[in-house]
Amino acid sequence: MMEAECDRELDLQRLETLSYPIITPDALLLQHWLPWVIEPFKIRLQEHQQTLQINLPSNLLSLLSDGISLKRILV
Repeated sequence: MMEAECDRELDLQRLETLSYPIITPDALLLQHWLPWVIEPFKIRLQEHQQTLQINLPSNLLSLLSDGISLKRILV
């Protein structure tokens, strides 16, 4: 059963990949990019009287990645 679910997920990922154009990776500054990605989660958590806090050093190096794909992975 687990193997079938994994195969199904891989098939879905392949289909999604075919529907997206090839994207050139960008240099992402995580100290600016990550707070933008988690903002919707912070709002939902506040509604449940919870908090989400990230502590990132200001001297992080940039990350070469596709921002859209990375956001999908994190979310």
